[in-house]
Amino acid sequence: MPLVPKRTLTLNRSAGTLSVSLEGRLCSHAFGSPLANRVDVILEYCQLPPGMSPRAVDLTAFEPPTDGTPAWIPVLGQTHTPTRANNEHPGIKPETWSAQLQLPVGLRPLRVRVREVELIGSFNNLGGFPVSHAGTSEELTERTVFADTVQLVDPSSFQREG
Repeated sequence: MPLVPKRTLTLNRSAGTLSVSLEGRLCSHAFGSPLANRVDVILEYCQLPPGMSPRAVDLTAFEPPTDGTPAWIPVLGQTHTPTRANNEHPGIKPETWSAQLQLPVGLRPLRVRVREVELIGSFNNLGGFPVSHAGTSEELTERTVFADTVQLVDPSSFQREG
């Protein structure tokens, strides 16, 4: 299976809003037709003891650990499936997915976790449309083809390629 083509993740922070965009070409799947994957954007906060750096925390939890284990936890109501810009030339011209997040006041440290999910086997609802499991333990049942995290610190704009 070929690797996912290059992705560019851009974050722009303005006041209490964070704009997130992911850009890249779609993979060609069966019969040479590109399939649009789903992208999830999850804003997370870090539960950690005093004096510990959030950069030392690798664990992502779907709810706060009751034993005080340091972990990144989704901010309630801040898990989004970005909209994909209309593209008349998929597979040739890069796709762009965009989302807006509201940054909570006083909840720090924060990071954004972005994941691209291949839609194989994800059509598990009555309407036949893919269901997002981002931010829940069901996320582990999906095929993630791209993932990145960006901790929100100064400066106010970020760009990451990979």
